[in-house]
Amino acid sequence: MTMPPLEYTATASVTWQHPPYGATAVEEFADDFNLAEAVRFVMERLQPSHRQQARINAGGKEYRLAEIDEIYRRPDFPLGQWDPG
Repeated sequence: MTMPPLEYTATASVTWQHPPYGATAVEEFADDFNLAEAVRFVMERLQPSHRQQARINAGGKEYRLAEIDEIYRRPDFPLGQWDPG
C-alpha cells in the first residue's frame, strides 16, 4: 500500500496537556515548527505522559498521537533535519 505524500514543510503547531487531564489541565502551545519538526518534537522531546495528549495542527488537519507515531515511522520521514535550536 502506497502512503499518500505529506508536506513536511507545512507550518505546524503543537499543543499538549499536563496531568491531571480534564477541565483543570494546563495546556501548552508551540507554533514555531514545520510538520516534520513538530512530529519529531512530540516523539522525542515530550515526556510520555504529555505525548499522550499531544496534537499537531498542520495544513488544515489535526494529528493525534496514533497518526503522529505513524508519520514518525514513515520511510520518507526526514529524520536528519531536527534542529533543537
